[in-house]
Amino acid sequence: MILVVHGGPTGSFVQTFSPFIQWLTSQGWAVLEPNPRGSTGYGWQFAAADRNDLGGKDFQDIMAGVDWALAHKPVDAARLGMYGYSYGGEMAGFLEGKTDRFRAIVSGAPVIDQYSEYGTEGGSWYDRWFFGQPWLRPQDAWRQSPLSYAGKAKTPLLLLQGEADTTDPLGQSLEMYR
Repeated sequence: MILVVHGGPTGSFVQTFSPFIQWLTSQGWAVLEPNPRGSTGYGWQFAAADRNDLGGKDFQDIMAGVDWALAHKPVDAARLGMYGYSYGGEMAGFLEGKTDRFRAIVSGAPVIDQYSEYGTEGGSWYDRWFFGQPWLRPQDAWRQSPLSYAGKAKTPLLLLQGEADTTDPLGQSLEMYR
């Protein structure tokens, strides 16, 4: 099974056609697209439930979805992969450091360190809404940075990054690589 985490966190998966998902399923993969806390489509309170908790209860929601699929669908627990871009790439970084249940993880344009991302991104309003300015809440910013869990990483991780990305700058992927 391939776990796909959307961007945002205030993105959401809705019924739509995705050539990439169709290709994965045509290759025999089951695909799980959860809408964890922070996603849109379930009201303001559900979207706001991720404030100052990136990589916390949203991570738990995602893993609960994986556990449900393993318990109720014909999915092999030894053949799990994950892909995410932007916030999904950030969640890939959290998965990388918080669990070794996946065989491979693909992280696209991730936020890896809330401090350095805040200082180098094109605009900071989104980060201010989700956790505030990092220097005012340093423990919260570090807890919500996948880099803080990188020392526990065991799963192969592929980083995808555009050099000209100003939303999630190149430096984020370089930090995770190092």
